[in-house]
Amino acid sequence: MIRFVRRTMSVLDRPARLRFMAFAILSVVVAAIEAAGVATIIPLTELLVGGEQSESAVRLVDRVLNVSTPGQAATVLAVCVLVAFTVKAVAAIALLRWAIGNSLRQEATIARRLFARYLSAPATYHFNHNSSEVQRTLNEALLLVFRRSLPWVLAAAADAFVLIAIAVVIAINDPAIALLAVGYFAIVALAYQRWIGGRQKVAARRSHKDVAVRYQQVQEPMYAAKDLAILHRTEYFVERFYRTKLQLADTQRLLLFFQLLPRQFLDIAFVVGAGLMALLLFATRSVDEALVGVGLFLAASFRLVAPLNRVMNAVTVSRTAEPAIGQVIDDLAALEAFELPPEDGDQSPLPPSAIELLDVHYRYAADLPEVLTGISLRIEPRDDVAIVGATGAGKTTLLDLLLGVLEPQSGSVLVGGAPIASCRTAWQLSIGYVPQQVVLIDDTIRANVAFGIPPEEIDDDRIWEALRLAQIDSYVATLAETISTAIGEQGVRLSGGQRQRLGLARALYHRPSVLVLDEATSSLDTGTEARVMETIARLRGALTIITVSHRLSTLQHCDRVYFLRDGSIGSVGSFDDLRAREPEFARLLELAELAPSAGVNV
Repeated sequence: MIRFVRRTMSVLDRPARLRFMAFAILSVVVAAIEAAGVATIIPLTELLVGGEQSESAVRLVDRVLNVSTPGQAATVLAVCVLVAFTVKAVAAIALLRWAIGNSLRQEATIARRLFARYLSAPATYHFNHNSSEVQRTLNEALLLVFRRSLPWVLAAAADAFVLIAIAVVIAINDPAIALLAVGYFAIVALAYQRWIGGRQKVAARRSHKDVAVRYQQVQEPMYAAKDLAILHRTEYFVERFYRTKLQLADTQRLLLFFQLLPRQFLDIAFVVGAGLMALLLFATRSVDEALVGVGLFLAASFRLVAPLNRVMNAVTVSRTAEPAIGQVIDDLAALEAFELPPEDGDQSPLPPSAIELLDVHYRYAADLPEVLTGISLRIEPRDDVAIVGATGAGKTTLLDLLLGVLEPQSGSVLVGGAPIASCRTAWQLSIGYVPQQVVLIDDTIRANVAFGIPPEEIDDDRIWEALRLAQIDSYVATLAETISTAIGEQGVRLSGGQRQRLGLARALYHRPSVLVLDEATSSLDTGTEARVMETIARLRGALTIITVSHRLSTLQHCDRVYFLRDGSIGSVGSFDDLRAREPEFARLLELAELAPSAGVNV
């Protein structure tokens, strides 16, 4: 449990750690009130037993409260016990409520911190991490640590102080009983933890792994629901998911059993301990002393069992949460290692600027071959260029370098003569990017075009301007709610071409100086593609256009075409130049049925 607390505190900021430290200090105060209540029980027990023990109790109360009769003394002590335990209970409830609130706020804070880092992580991070792992950490791991474990641990920390305080009170009055009681329950707790500890750790690790698998087994079939329905192959994925759920149920059944077991275990230990203590005291002391001793043990045990149960339960839940907090720490460390250097200067979009690559080399991992080798090129402001090549030639990697998503292992990427690292944000704010697969959110057309801009800051005039440029405004105008129309998850209520044009509108909304088209027209029909290309043609000369496309018909009017071959620039020239002198480019044209031999005028 201590290791869990230490690791959890390591991911919190300083104010949060100070708040939890204040909780620990206030827990000591609550424990002192509890100890006062237990200390008051001792003379009350002596009064109830009678004999010499009651006389000493009366004298004690008389000295403190000026009460001389046993009845009055018993009444006063009973009231003191009631007040002490009531105040302690109210204070403990208020303190625990405050601590739980802090814990849940920290869950939200850490989730925000992690989510921001996931989204800003470079592409190389996402290449090696499944999105189901990210969902597990953000949803399950943080919930397990801050909602299902840390509140229990905080309550147990307060209970630990109570246990210590009670043990001290008993030791002052009867060291022998204190030693026996504390020693007995310590042995019980240690034996219990030794019995379940190893199995619980194994089950916790298995559960943590299965949760990520469960997310993955839901995501993958849902993305392919239509394909699976057509192929009638849903049963395999349903059964695979069911097996994982059963395995997870078995694992979590064991973990829940371990969490519920301490109370039953301690109830048995309490009865056995009381019997053993009674036998020992009646065998070694007088009847009056034995009765007082048994009463003290029962009162102390009654107060010890509940907090000890919570402490043992906290140890159990913290052990269950160990893999989760470890995952959070590992993810934060990995993401911080990718953190980009701070940028200087203005963060507003750049004016039209030259883009230059100088002897750029890139590989995705040290043990993999280079994807790009010695790439050098220069794109002037307002140029219209294309990047083509066979599959695997390095087009996507080159585009990611131009976008500032990747950084080369050697060579330089310059924007306006400055390294892209020094103006990354300003550069990326200057880009309108249209990917091959446009990601749409389950929201309105307006929210999807503005994408990430708070609703109150969206400029509706710009929305319509972008829709018009993307040749989709006439369709949107026919809808009952126009730009306020909800489009469903991933734009399920739109056609493929409409989704792509909505992506183009998104790219144009902020009026970029650079337009990057990554297979942006690949899903459009011929007529729509022609209209979109007419729109893009009207943008030529107003902004820089960089196109990656297999639809070579869209590249005929580019100023320059860069033909990639095996990670290098094989040829550069106009569309007609490359067709005439680059055999591989000519072959691609033939495959696309654009060459003169195919009967198509290019």
